[in-house]
Amino acid sequence: MVSRPAGVVSTYALLDNGSKVTLVDSKIAQLTEAKGPEEPLHIEAIAETKITEAKSYRISLQV
Repeated sequence: MVSRPAGVVSTYALLDNGSKVTLVDSKIAQLTEAKGPEEPLHIEAIAETKITEAKSYRISLQV
């Protein structure tokens, strides 16, 4: 569950204590009314896979 001003949002999460970031679907961010600065997202994964999102947001949530 993720808290928001109007209550809580129930969702599923895959938590990784070794990760430097946690990714959240934009719908969850909208439902929780989370706000933050816009910044590009660059992910480099295994097998030279690269993902770039020009429009993403850095937000803070408590799970």
